[in-house]
Amino acid sequence: LILNHNLRFIKILSLPCSTGEEVYSFAFLMQMLCEEIEGLNYTIYGIDIDAYSIQKSKNAVYCKGGLTNIPNQFHKYIKLGSGEAEKFFAINKKIREHCVFLNGDIRDNFLFKNHPFINKESNKPEKFDIILCRNWFIYFKQEVIDKVINNFKSIIHENGLICFGHSEKIDGEKFYLSHRGNSIYKDSNYISNK
Repeated sequence: LILNHNLRFIKILSLPCSTGEEVYSFAFLMQMLCEEIEGLNYTIYGIDIDAYSIQKSKNAVYCKGGLTNIPNQFHKYIKLGSGEAEKFFAINKKIREHCVFLNGDIRDNFLFKNHPFINKESNKPEKFDIILCRNWFIYFKQEVIDKVINNFKSIIHENGLICFGHSEKIDGEKFYLSHRGNSIYKDSNYISNK
């Protein structure tokens, strides 16, 4: 995506983001890419309906046992706790500066039509390059899923990718989404020779 379309600023949306682990995992990857590709930058937005989860995401402090899930090459982006905090680790400021967490319900059309990512110059919603929505659809009826997917299509960039969970099967043709890989879709309306 980055190299094929010569992107220099990547906007990613993760929802529901729970307590932030997926957002920070993606931020680790993006930060490594930024170190390899000159001029590349990114912002990752995480949205969740649960205010406690959003606060935990913003705090960016996790139990040290979770380190086993983080590959060693990303440990440079975390700070180990000491003293009373020795059972915890924190995501470093360099990573946190690229992550924005917001409280919201992805089933709510208002979130997408008046979301906080409104471009101040054009007064139109920002478009995202990647939308992550994994393991959410399994909890809802088809009409809710349909509404959310259509909302995603309204905020995805023409070259953007929408990623669902492996267990979630969607009818790509119904939504004019082209299957691009393992649970990864692209808006068919924008596909030509890209």
